[in-house]
Amino acid sequence: MTAKDVMPIRLGLPGIQVHQVLLDEPHALHVAVGRIAGWVRCSACGHKTRRVHQTIDTRVRDLPISGRPVTLVFAKRRFACACGTTTTESDETLEGHLSLRLRRHLVTEVIDSTVAATARRHQLGWHRSWP
Repeated sequence: MTAKDVMPIRLGLPGIQVHQVLLDEPHALHVAVGRIAGWVRCSACGHKTRRVHQTIDTRVRDLPISGRPVTLVFAKRRFACACGTTTTESDETLEGHLSLRLRRHLVTEVIDSTVAATARRHQLGWHRSWP
């Protein structure tokens, strides 16, 4: 049985799928996400590998939704290759502690405001808001 006040979340990040909503409160939204592709190319030999060696959760801040700060918990997988090396998957939109679209948004905001004001609005430290 499903709740009547539940709706799916659409992030609009190509190649990324929502696994589940981890925290849905008035002051924060945390969403578990992962890449859709089930393989990576080995960084050593270039062959495709599907064998997951390890999964590491990485927290990435994204654009706010309805005024709430959003944290994406990216399940980053490390794949093992037959050649004996491991390769960690990556996604350019979720690299670092801030998503690419949040970084771009911060740059446009800082142009019309100050770094300190932008940091307060997004509940980030000054160093994270500095383009």
